[in-house]
Amino acid sequence: MRKDFLDVLENVGVKVVTKTDKDKGAYVLNGSQRTVLEAAGISPGDGGENAILFELDVPNDPDGLKLNVSYYNSVRRGAGRTPEARMGRDIVRWMEVGDEIVLANIGQTVFVWKENAPTLPLGQVASSIADQADPNALLEKARRAKGRPRKQERSISDFQRSSAVVAGAIARAGGRCEMPNCIRDTVNRPDGTTYLEVHHVTPLAEGGEDTMLNAAALCPTCHRELHYGNLRLNRRDILRRAIAHKEGES
Repeated sequence: MRKDFLDVLENVGVKVVTKTDKDKGAYVLNGSQRTVLEAAGISPGDGGENAILFELDVPNDPDGLKLNVSYYNSVRRGAGRTPEARMGRDIVRWMEVGDEIVLANIGQTVFVWKENAPTLPLGQVASSIADQADPNALLEKARRAKGRPRKQERSISDFQRSSAVVAGAIARAGGRCEMPNCIRDTVNRPDGTTYLEVHHVTPLAEGGEDTMLNAAALCPTCHRELHYGNLRLNRRDILRRAIAHKEGES
């Protein structure tokens, strides 16, 4: 499971799709996945016309895929056998045998993705999460993040950024670039939401902290300008004051 998303999620459950799941056209949830749905306030129906219907967001899908699913208890034959919680509809068509299906929630919002699917950039997935989840829940989690991030070793050394801060900054921006007086045209993603990039006002490489007070959601042009523009230090100070004001630090 992607460790850079664990700090923004409340409950997570993972299960590998079995041949039985696919052949019977019903995805059987395990205990941790049932816990995710319970935490989101979702209980299974009794099957058939009494199944509970709801939508699952797939945050790592570039086209903003959403799955319409049914959730129900299937009564199994045999004395004393307890009902089995299952999902049907879109999730059955979407899954394949061997897929690692992840269910996770933030409050009443439930997300699903395949752990074995290609990974999109952190900012893109966090943007999808921020667009779907309760902004207040995201901001509360993001504002608890403190200090400098840990580094994770790969072929290069990089910072393991907080997904809570990324999602929180996007939620705070409300679809608008946080650089004061920005007049640039924004870019819309396929699902109609605004594409923003999360920038650290004081770069992490310069000792900046991975916190909401040091993060801003920017349009791509302002983001590049803050990295490479000849007035970047001046604009950094302007942005720092604006974010401090938003966070009640001014």
